[in-house]
Amino acid sequence: MAHETNLARAPIWGTDLPRPDPQATVVLPNLYGQAVHHVEGPALTFSDERLMAEFTTDWMRDGCRVERRIVEFSENAACRALGYSQTGGRQRTLVKKALRRLRSSTFEFTGRHPDGSFERRGWGMLNDYYLRSWSEGRGVGWVEISEPIARLLAEGSFTYLHQPTWDELRQDDDLAARLWVFLEAEELGEGRRYSVFRPEGVEADGDARQLPTIGELLGVETWALRKKAADRLRRACRQLMTADPRYVLSVVSSRDHGMWRLEARRRRLTP
Repeated sequence: MAHETNLARAPIWGTDLPRPDPQATVVLPNLYGQAVHHVEGPALTFSDERLMAEFTTDWMRDGCRVERRIVEFSENAACRALGYSQTGGRQRTLVKKALRRLRSSTFEFTGRHPDGSFERRGWGMLNDYYLRSWSEGRGVGWVEISEPIARLLAEGSFTYLHQPTWDELRQDDDLAARLWVFLEAEELGEGRRYSVFRPEGVEADGDARQLPTIGELLGVETWALRKKAADRLRRACRQLMTADPRYVLSVVSSRDHGMWRLEARRRRLTP
């Protein structure tokens, strides 16, 4: 599968994330050279991310033409992307709600020009969607991917994801699946360290930060007991390493009280 890399790294997907706060939510610190904020729309779910990746994958397979951004799909395929093997009334409702969330989410950045003026640009992931269903269970639809997302993909901003691994992780542990997608979009080299929580004195809206914390990414940043959040992350890491043995992950406490870091390495396995 081909997932847009900025979306793979952004802390916008999760079951426990709040509605976006336009004053405090930087989700893409360096896109277009500016900090991008999630300013409008409901919180997006892990399943929404999987469905969006289904659309971007199909669009790229169809030729990756920015001038034609329509992606056709069947309701059965959309239900499978959301994790359901059957297509019924409830599943159709979930597909409809996922499309609404993807369509209504708005991202925005501001830039300042040398003459002192400011510009503001807003965009979303989908421009339009269409669904048509029949009583006997058939259903078809299409979405139009937004031009900013299409241009990013066409310029090479995508991450390949192994669909069976992603779907296996989603069945077992949503947090492990989300962490895996993020790490697949990262260049780990000899290994990297990630802060689990935001250090004291660093604002959530800090434009200088290159990445979200792991806690922000997985929606555990605001847990009252950080040790429980760290333990939950360890459990997700174990599940991830079982599904994808290339990864060596550990969650270790830092010298600063109440702080942890994730140490991640991706091995090259030989047959």
